[in-house]
Amino acid sequence: MKICLTIAGSDSISGAGIQQDLKVFSALGIYGTNVITAVTAQNTSKIYSIKFLDAKFV
Repeated sequence: MKICLTIAGSDSISGAGIQQDLKVFSALGIYGTNVITAVTAQNTSKIYSIKFLDAKFV
């Protein structure tokens, strides 16, 4: 089994970021793992807020 790690932000609508990375991994038959570095509040046309996680926590 192939395993891949993505390090990225979390997109609240799953159009990008870690959620999209994990969808691609799954489509390719790869087991995806992740490290979240930021959380966004957004829709398809605007980013309202980004909260970055402290590097010590990540």
